[in-house]
Amino acid sequence: MFRKKANEKEVMRKVDRDLKGTQRGLERDRAKLEREEQKLTLEIKKAAKQGNKQAATVLAKQLVNLRKQKTRMYGASARVSSINAQAKVLDDTLEAMFEESGDEEEQDAIVNQVLDEIGIEVAGKLSDAPTASYTLPAGKEKTRDTADQEIEAQLARLLKN
Repeated sequence: MFRKKANEKEVMRKVDRDLKGTQRGLERDRAKLEREEQKLTLEIKKAAKQGNKQAATVLAKQLVNLRKQKTRMYGASARVSSINAQAKVLDDTLEAMFEESGDEEEQDAIVNQVLDEIGIEVAGKLSDAPTASYTLPAGKEKTRDTADQEIEAQLARLLKN
């Protein structure tokens, strides 16, 4: 279970790293769009000063499209941030679930306590139960020395063969 938890943490770190990289890329693209927006604004002003209405109109259309693209970029950035937050919440939820695995230990303790209580009752009842003893018929009992001697004899016969 520890290995699985460590692997999940590693996956979450990789996802977090990837999402942060994506976020940085979006920030770079947005900064680039802002620079282009400033350039277009300057070019529109320059074209207007020169009296070139047609060029100013074309540049204005480009500026509108650029601003739409920048707005979409903000939306994408927000979605990436949201996904990252959701992944962290999912990770926190998984960690909380794993941390609650202590519940299993508590459950085992309760079961053991119940079994101990039952065991005490059973042990109390078993002490009142009659006992039976088993004895070998006369002449069948062998002493330990006799049994050891027989085993040694069998071993010696096996080694000879």
